[in-house]
Amino acid sequence: VKASVGANELCNQMLAYAGRGARTTEVLDCNNLVVEIGGLLRVAISKKVSLDYALGDGPLGIVADPGQIRQVLMNLILNASEATAQRPGVVHIELLHLHEGPDAPAWVELRVRDAGEGVPRACERSIFQAFERGALDPADPNPGVGLGLALARGLARDLGGDLVLEPAGERGASFLLTLALAS
Repeated sequence: VKASVGANELCNQMLAYAGRGARTTEVLDCNNLVVEIGGLLRVAISKKVSLDYALGDGPLGIVADPGQIRQVLMNLILNASEATAQRPGVVHIELLHLHEGPDAPAWVELRVRDAGEGVPRACERSIFQAFERGALDPADPNPGVGLGLALARGLARDLGGDLVLEPAGERGASFLLTLALAS
């Protein structure tokens, strides 16, 4: 049963990655989504990792498929917690509302930053390619299916936004998801 559920999830991820998955959209508040996903993942991530939230002011509504946007958030938070899990650390999740003028569209920025080792320079250009994760650490006993970041970026772009790896500082990695605010 576990194998068939896993195969179903993998097929759904591959269909979403290829842009062929079924989708229903509704207006969702990013603040609520982040807190909900963080609460769900609390039991799945290392006890050494804590989640730190900096939520946006007021509701930050986006138009998205609930399952797909939850998948994006789960991938980003799980990746950050896995990168941090080798020692005690914090995953920072920050939401901002950006509005550059009366005629410019409003955006939601979601930044997920970890305290891990960071992304090796050699992998920065290919980090969003499907099945790239296994190449980050060949000794990783749990390389996953390798669709997480590729799927997250594809879904973000499908929603008119984007997902990028921000330049690394001293430690860790920072991913920035931008999505259009619902009008």
